[in-house]
Amino acid sequence: MSLQGAAVQLQSIKSLGGGGFGVVDLVQDEDGNTYARKTFSISQPLPPQMVENVRKRFAREAKIQSGINHLNIVPVFFADVSANPPYYLMPQAICSLQDDLNADRSLGGAWLAAIKDIAAALEELHSAGFITAI
Repeated sequence: MSLQGAAVQLQSIKSLGGGGFGVVDLVQDEDGNTYARKTFSISQPLPPQMVENVRKRFAREAKIQSGINHLNIVPVFFADVSANPPYYLMPQAICSLQDDLNADRSLGGAWLAAIKDIAAALEELHSAGFITAI
């Protein structure tokens, strides 16, 4: 199946996690390919007037992430931000940084490499004109 089509048929396999404005599920397409699907979902109380603003931020995140090609930034294969709810597809990760930290707090002695990877991704975002706030 080509992810370029408007009607992507996906089967949910399992939940991978979530945050304040999205959930991530492992999904599979008709050809058996698996992806991580991030779907807009509000898990915290918000005034109704803020929901549309947060939805626009989610769409902007998908657009920005889709336009960046960098080793340390997860690519977006497909996005449908006009769907209800909006979502986008990314490659399935083997594990998360948190998983690695839970297994070994020193990351096998490679903690400095992890920090450099994070810094490289932030540098790419900054050079593309996106400023991140902490």
